[in-house]
Amino acid sequence: MAQTVKRRGPDTQGCWLSPHAALAHHRLIVIDPTCAAQPMIYQTDNNTIAITNNGEMYNFRELRDELTAHGHIFQMKSDTEVILHVYTEWGEGGVKRLNGIFAFGLWNEQKQQ
Repeated sequence: MAQTVKRRGPDTQGCWLSPHAALAHHRLIVIDPTCAAQPMIYQTDNNTIAITNNGEMYNFRELRDELTAHGHIFQMKSDTEVILHVYTEWGEGGVKRLNGIFAFGLWNEQKQQ
């Protein structure tokens, strides 16, 4: 599975596995080269959300500021982390707030979707 996306980026690669899902990523580093490894995992007390993202989010700084005002705490400067927080704040409808050229796969372990 990871080999099929290898051409998307030579800089880093990663895989995430759960009993019911798997995500793989190859990355060309553009934003936050030191911290934004993917697939990226967001862990809460009772849930795990995993994402792999490719592209560019034009409005991630504005969304990050809005989410910070709602109490979200960010660990990195990555647009991918912002997508995770958009999902945790607004659910699937949050995708309407995203502006950019991107594709992502997101797995919610609790919902099994």
